[in-house]
Amino acid sequence: MTWWALRPWPQPPKAHDSALMGWDALAHWALGWTPDVYRLPEAVVLHATPAARLWGGARAWWAQMQSQLHGLGGWAQMGVGDTPWQAQARLLLAAVAQTRGAHEGASWHAQPAADALPLWTLPCWDAHGAAWQALGLRRWGDLCALPRGSVAKRWGQSTVHALDQAYGRRPHGLVRLVAPAHFDQTVHWADPVDSWAQCTQPAHHLLQAMARWLQTRQLQAQACRWHALHERPRAAAPVADAVDVRMSHPSANAQAWWRLTQSHWQARQTAAPLVGLRLEVIQTQAALAPSHDLWHGTGAAVQQSLGLLLDRMQAQWGNAAVQQLQPAAAALPEAAQRVTAWGAHNPAPAAPAPMATGPIPSWLLRPPLRLWVHGHKPWYQGPLHLLLGPQRVEQVAWALLDGAANLAPSDAWVQRDYFVARSEHAGLLWVFRQAAPNEARQSRWYLHGWFA
Repeated sequence: MTWWALRPWPQPPKAHDSALMGWDALAHWALGWTPDVYRLPEAVVLHATPAARLWGGARAWWAQMQSQLHGLGGWAQMGVGDTPWQAQARLLLAAVAQTRGAHEGASWHAQPAADALPLWTLPCWDAHGAAWQALGLRRWGDLCALPRGSVAKRWGQSTVHALDQAYGRRPHGLVRLVAPAHFDQTVHWADPVDSWAQCTQPAHHLLQAMARWLQTRQLQAQACRWHALHERPRAAAPVADAVDVRMSHPSANAQAWWRLTQSHWQARQTAAPLVGLRLEVIQTQAALAPSHDLWHGTGAAVQQSLGLLLDRMQAQWGNAAVQQLQPAAAALPEAAQRVTAWGAHNPAPAAPAPMATGPIPSWLLRPPLRLWVHGHKPWYQGPLHLLLGPQRVEQVAWALLDGAANLAPSDAWVQRDYFVARSEHAGLLWVFRQAAPNEARQSRWYLHGWFA
């Protein structure tokens, strides 16, 4: 079995302005690559054997991890071993030997065997290190060569237990780290900035951390909230400054969230100079496997790109600028659709009233257009030829008294017979015939929609 031990580099090997990655950030980042992450006193350890094959082998996997880590402005030292404690010991030796700018891949070179590792890398060194030095014990092998009973009698059974764990003769007994149930992280910086646009780099770090958290928890984010941390006098009351960013289609893509965040930040002014940012995920849903088109395989990607474009347009121009149609529980077609803001999360309507089976166009005239009737036949740019119908729809008229339909309040009952008609000049039309209140009068015809 192969274990990797990581620790944040005390100082980046190259000049870098971003904040250094701490222990918690390193552990959360590692959880984005494998669930087998554990914490030791001097290292974050990963069980690399089960997941390495999924990334093309251990070396290829570590190269990918380094590339992402450097892109985030983080640097980590690494040790490799057959047990967590061997990996930590080699990491501590590498930390002592390595200098700034050490070449990458040093951890894959020849390293001391387990028996040659120094005793000060064992977890029980602090309790018994002085006695071991006085007896001339320097290496793991020196202690392991002593009789087990004598070691247990002099330094306790815990020392034998720790030595067995270090050599892999006992289970490691470590508790696996778990990603937090709620994402809420903060980034601080020393020099205040005057606008949201100057927070690009820390915002990228937070979004990348959010994407790794979503990947680890197998979630997608629907909405997140940016909190501005202001520079203010001690006596002043805290300034509440938050920006909610909502996406119509949930996503775990950091770049998509950044493009939408930029649209929200463009027209926003800060109440005071900013000294930090806090990102909180306020709504999530389970991540589902992507659904691809059978023939082209790009349907889901195109839909997500269109949704992101509409989200950005709404962020720049307001909620009323981008609208969508949603179904409603009604039998009459003009009442069965309602216009809402794009991405609005309205409760699902009740079960709609049943309608006769037949074609219905998506776009309707509001109100329907009264047609001229000649010889008991409707006309629209010439005589209409009825192709399909009738499709009867009935409903009480008071449901339409909001002005959506061209009906009089005196009509107590609406009864329509819908037809698909063909016009030589206008194409396929959707028309309906409505009986007149007076039986002696001729029925009225209306144009209600066009078929594409």
